Amino acid sequence: MKDDKKQTHPDSEGRDNVRYYGALGEAGITARIEALEREWDGETFIRTALTATGLTGMVMGLAGSRFWRVLAWLSLPALFAVSRGKWASEKPLLRFLGLRSRLEIQEEKYALKALRGDFKSVEIPIAVNEAMTRSSASAMDAVQA
Repeated sequence: MKDDKKQTHPDSEGRDNVRYYGALGEAGITARIEALEREWDGETFIRTALTATGLTGMVMGLAGSRFWRVLAWLSLPALFAVSRGKWASEKPLLRFLGLRSRLEIQEEKYALKALRGDFKSVEIPIAVNEAMTRSSASAMDAVQA
């Protein structure tokens, strides 16, 4: 996340990235898409952290300390709740940690792919095409602004 400015909209980082990498040309866009494919989203981070905490609690709990067992007892039900979609992660906390949602990452990735021209040969039904035209226009506005 960029520290040099305040964000006014959650998508502003993605829009800024589309503008910046769109101006770099095809090589810059390709490099950014590859980076986005490796980027962890907030949900993956939460699941991984809870799994690691639970596993650590179980392994260390074998040594006999009750603290570690309590840690496992707390993290594993939380992991189950996250996996079932019953507990949503706190977006301000994830933003503070510099993480974005999977949707935000995917939107930026597909806007860059559209700028690179990956979807030129795809035939689309008319109704879907109109919606994509509006999305593409938003991506192009972001690049031109």
